[in-house]
Amino acid sequence: MMVNTYAPDLPAGVLWLERATLIGDCMSFITYGVSFVVYLLTTYALLEARKRSRERLDWTLLIYAFVMFSLGTIFIGMDIRALQLMFIDNRDFPGGPTAYALSNYSSATTVVPNACSIISGWLADGFL
Repeated sequence: MMVNTYAPDLPAGVLWLERATLIGDCMSFITYGVSFVVYLLTTYALLEARKRSRERLDWTLLIYAFVMFSLGTIFIGMDIRALQLMFIDNRDFPGGPTAYALSNYSSATTVVPNACSIISGWLADGFL
């Protein structure tokens, strides 16, 4: 096995946590793609149902779908920015990217995605 001479000089546990953070965020990007397709199909189905039945459009469901998709989009956008700050702009922060994220946990790039996630969870529960 080759030794990586460009690897950061951080403990193995910290590197594992950084890898897990990055992989977890990549998984959320995949689920965002799925939610994008579901949003498009939902919007299409609501608009087509109106055309076929000649009934008025149910704006409540259309607005609900839009709000849920918007919250997901804000979450992903802010999460990408947090990753950029963590792994690129502040890579050499003492303790590495994880220490940077923990020390800036109250910043908007962390609070806004968390708030969007909580609000969308509330809206989803309320819809049921």
